[in-house]
Amino acid sequence: MGNASITGRSPFSSWPPSDSCCESYAIQGNLSGQTLTELAAKRLEVLASIAPSMTRAGVLMQRGNPLNNGTMSAMTNAARAMKVELRPIELDVPGDLDNALSIVGSSAMDGLVITDANAFVTNSALVSAIVDKCRVPSIAAPIVASRGGALVGYGVDFTSMFRRATVFVDKILKGANPADIPIEQPTQFKTVINLKTAKALGLEIPQSLQVRADEVIE
Repeated sequence: MGNASITGRSPFSSWPPSDSCCESYAIQGNLSGQTLTELAAKRLEVLASIAPSMTRAGVLMQRGNPLNNGTMSAMTNAARAMKVELRPIELDVPGDLDNALSIVGSSAMDGLVITDANAFVTNSALVSAIVDKCRVPSIAAPIVASRGGALVGYGVDFTSMFRRATVFVDKILKGANPADIPIEQPTQFKTVINLKTAKALGLEIPQSLQVRADEVIE
C-alpha cells in the first residue's frame, strides 16, 4: 500500500459541518453536507408558541461541542425578535449527574431548548432527569421527546437525511469534487408531542397542534 497524505482538499463528506467551515449554504471550501445549527432557532419559535409567556430560555449544551457557537448565534437573532433572553447552560458530559442537575437547577428559566449534542440524543436517562429538574416546557430532537421526556420534539427526519447522505458519498466516490457540491439544508422534519410530560407540567396542548404532530405520546 502506498503512502497516503492529507491535503487541504481531502474528499470527505461531513454531517453537519460547523458554520465556521462555510460562509453560506452555496459552494464553499471542500465540505458538503447538511447544517443543523439553524434548527435551534426554529425550535425556540415552536417552544414559544406553546409557552407564550416565556421570557427566559435555557439552552442546554454539551461543553466543548463544536456546534455550540453556531447554535447560539442562530438562536440569538430569533430570541431578540421574540424578546426572549437566552441562558446558555453548558454541561460536562459524561460527568457527575448531581453536579449537572445542580447547574441546571440554578438557572432561572421559563423554557428549555435541548441542543442536538450526541450526549443528549443518546442519553435519555440524563435528559429525563434534567426535564424533571427544570419543570418547564422543553423542546429537543424528536427522539429526545420520545425517549427522554422532552415536551416537544422537533427536528430533522434523520432517516431521510442519512439516505440523502449516501447520494453525496456516491458522487464523491465517482470523482466529484466535494467543493463543487452545495451544502444543503434539511428539508424533511418531524414533530413529536409528549402528552405525559405536558400532564406532569399541568399544560394543555391545543388539539390543533396535536393533529399536526407526526407522533403523540400519551
